[in-house]
Amino acid sequence: MSEEEKYVIKYWISKEEFNKKELSTYLDSGLGKILPKLDCGIYLKQEYLVLEIIGNEKNIDACYDKLNLNRNWAYRVQDDLGEALRIKSYRILADLELSFREFINRAMIEVGGFNWWNSLIPDKIKERVNQVEEKTDEKQLDNQHALEFTHFDDLIKIITADFQELSDDENISIKKLSEIISKCTTFEEFKSEVNERREIISIWESVFSKYFENKEEWLVLRKRIKTDVIGTRHKVMHHRMLRLHEVRKLKECSSEVQRVIKLAKRGLSRKELQEARENLQRISKNFQNYFNKVISKNFISQINRFDEQNKKLFEAINKSFKIDIPNINTSIDWSSFSQLPPPQSDKDEDNVDDEDNEKDDSNSDEEDSDGNNQDEKE
Repeated sequence: MSEEEKYVIKYWISKEEFNKKELSTYLDSGLGKILPKLDCGIYLKQEYLVLEIIGNEKNIDACYDKLNLNRNWAYRVQDDLGEALRIKSYRILADLELSFREFINRAMIEVGGFNWWNSLIPDKIKERVNQVEEKTDEKQLDNQHALEFTHFDDLIKIITADFQELSDDENISIKKLSEIISKCTTFEEFKSEVNERREIISIWESVFSKYFENKEEWLVLRKRIKTDVIGTRHKVMHHRMLRLHEVRKLKECSSEVQRVIKLAKRGLSRKELQEARENLQRISKNFQNYFNKVISKNFISQINRFDEQNKKLFEAINKSFKIDIPNINTSIDWSSFSQLPPPQSDKDEDNVDDEDNEKDDSNSDEEDSDGNNQDEKE
């Protein structure tokens, strides 16, 4: 863009906030030194004032900050510079996305085979892709890989995601806890199982990093992608205000990412390939759990499904792993827990049966005392 090229930015201003003279004074104080470099006009409409400013890209960009217009009384109806920046950014983003898609597909085919999409991609990403495919002509679907319908944020997630099957900052669902308990016979085994599932697994470390000689270079870029690319892309796609410095950072980051991707190996050694395939096998078992985790909305209501035998286990878990179980207090009736008993040895089964019989007898006695015994009803 040339410095001499002129751009128009136009606002509708509420007459309840300013009259024409007051708005002119507001412009003088807000724009300061750049005011003489701009062509400003204020026009009176029946319902509102129209503020029109014409200038080069540098001075129009400065107006976004200096004017400090409030959305409660100002509406941006025309923004030529913003539109030009979005068009420019879209081309940059498109080139970047193509580079990502090509690299992901090439690496994943080598390591996971042509069916890698079906075996490794989590359901939530597939669902979003399916929503796009449903709006696409069926004749075109056979000619395009699902990766071509994947959202940009999800492309980044496939490459950069670090995940734990059990996240440190979430409550464990009853279903997940029951699954872990069923695999353990001692608390030490339980502790080992939980720690293993809390281990952070990095798709980058497991697969993609093997294609780069300078791994640190990508790790730096990884942070820049989140700050300089994803946020800017949202603004471009949703027609939001865009700034010159954001486009400049986007262009710099995109160029650097594509440079690094071009330096990636075209193929892995036999040893690297074996390691990557082993990592993918492990990831494929746990990937779904990471993206499709069910976080309980009411942990207490679910905890009440457990019986008395699990109380000590929960207390040990809470003490050892500092799991946040909200609102636990002495008012909880632990004796009412009756589901998902912990693993037990064959020797204990008889005792459990006896206890169940005793509970049944107790219930029968209560029914007799209330006069609601089934025999009496008959």
